[in-house]
Formats: sequence, structure tokens, C-alpha cells
Amino acid sequence: MANKITASSHKVIFSKLIKAVRNPRLATDILYGLLHCKLPVSNEYDDLYLIAVENAVKNSKAFRSFKSHPYYRRVLEHVSFDQGQLYLDILKKDSPEIIDKISLLKLNDLIGNPIKYEYDLIGEISPTTLRYAKVASDLKLLFGNLHNFSIAEIGCGYGGQMLVIDQIFNIKTYLLFDLFPVLKLIQKYLESHLLNSSYETSTLNQYDDIRDFDLVISNYAFSELPLPLQIKYVEKVLSRSKRGYLTMNSGLNDSDLNNHLRINDLKKYLPNIEIIEEKPLTSSDNYIICWGRMS
Repeated sequence: MANKITASSHKVIFSKLIKAVRNPRLATDILYGLLHCKLPVSNEYDDLYLIAVENAVKNSKAFRSFKSHPYYRRVLEHVSFDQGQLYLDILKKDSPEIIDKISLLKLNDLIGNPIKYEYDLIGEISPTTLRYAKVASDLKLLFGNLHNFSIAEIGCGYGGQMLVIDQIFNIKTYLLFDLFPVLKLIQKYLESHLLNSSYETSTLNQYDDIRDFDLVISNYAFSELPLPLQIKYVEKVLSRSKRGYLTMNSGLNDSDLNNHLRINDLKKYLPNIEIIEEKPLTSSDNYIICWGRMS
């Protein structure tokens, strides 16, 4: 029987590591390395991310550095320096006006102690913030200035994409969908900033409002949901949006059958979608679907 490192067993391993190395941070880093070994892992592995999320919500010290926690970086905040440079190069070419606002976007790096790098002309910034800025650039090129838009986002991390969009565009409202524990982190994070627009948070089950959106976005999260949940999001959110921008990492291969919506099936629900290239391409199976773009 194959060995498994699960969320339940990690606590035992962690306590033994602390006794051995007498350094909680070093013990965390060692455990993180173990968890990245090529061992089969159970679905409980995803609970490690939620452990970091809940700790950041409950503990102010953990909140101050949650973006650099190994458990958290397994899911978010893992954009490399080189990817950040590629995003910056695209911004310089496509949206120099966003580069002019880079000091405002650095608000996203003030909380959570993200890993930051020095980039020419703009100084120190996290590559994740540059990614959020590049998504904002894509939105402007595809849909205009988003003036007074009502936006929904599926899978929002800590709310960084919303914060960046709020600093660039004059939007109206923003609805963030995620798991219940994650929503508490989003609220804590966004309430630590002064926003120009307003926001709401909701799980999909809690959402019983019938409304139309000007734009729905998702950075990989929708594509990673199980098929039944994807269909429910299509019915309740995507199909009610005039425009959409979803970065995808599933749906192109036959291996996705029974696991995720394939692109041809998604077209049955959203017949006007277009497939565009992800730039820069961060994985061979990645792509972007959009609809409602400016003619």
C-alpha cells in the first residue's frame, strides 16, 4: 500500500520535527519539502491550505505574514521572479498607464509579507501583484475601462485581484465567491484597505440572489472545480454575465471527461465564448476563454 502524507498525519510529523530541530519555522519548511515529494497524497492535502487560511484569520501575527507561509504558497503567491518579469514586459507594451499607477498597486504587498523582488523602473514588488495587474490590463483591452461595472470573481484567494482592479478602474460592485473559511480571510484582508468601490462575499450555496453581472472573472479557480460545481456556477453566475474572462487549466483534454467541463461542453452553456492564448503561457494546457469583448 502506497504511503500517504495526509492533513491528519502532518500534525504528528510537525510536532516531532519541532522537537528535533527546536525551530517551528524550520520545521514548517522541512514538512513543506516532505509534502512536495513525489508521493501519492490524499485529498486531505488541500486542507493544509485551509489550515494556513484559518490561522491567518484567527491570529494577527500569522495574518501579517500569511502570504509567505509554505502551506499558503502551495496554492497562491508562488509566481516566480521570471514570470513577474514577463508580466511586467507585457504591461509596459500593452498598458503603460497601469505602470504609471504601480505605486497604488503596491498596496497589495503591504499586508501578508509576500515574497518581493526588485524590478527595473518600478522597484520592489511581488510578482503576484504584477500578475493581477496584467489581468487588469487584459480586461481593459478586451472590455474597456470597466466604468461602473458589477463584477463577480470565482475563487479569489485573499482578494488581491479585487484590490488591484479597485485601484485601476472606477467599478461599482464586486462579488467574491469562495469557500467559507477563505471568505473570512478575504474580508479581513480587504477591510485592512480603503477601497474605492464596494464588495460582497458569498459561497455558491449562500448565493440565492438573481442578478446580472457586467463581468465575471476567474484566475484558474473555475477550471479546477469538480464538474457538478462548475455546472452550478455556469447556471447561477456565468450565464448571467454579459462578459467573461476565465484563465483555464482544464477542459482541452479527453482526460478531463467526468472530472471537469470540456471546452465543447462549456460552449453548449456559453455559445459565444472565444478561446484566446494565455500570455505569457505558464503551462502548456493553459488558455483563456472570454465572451462579450469589444468589437
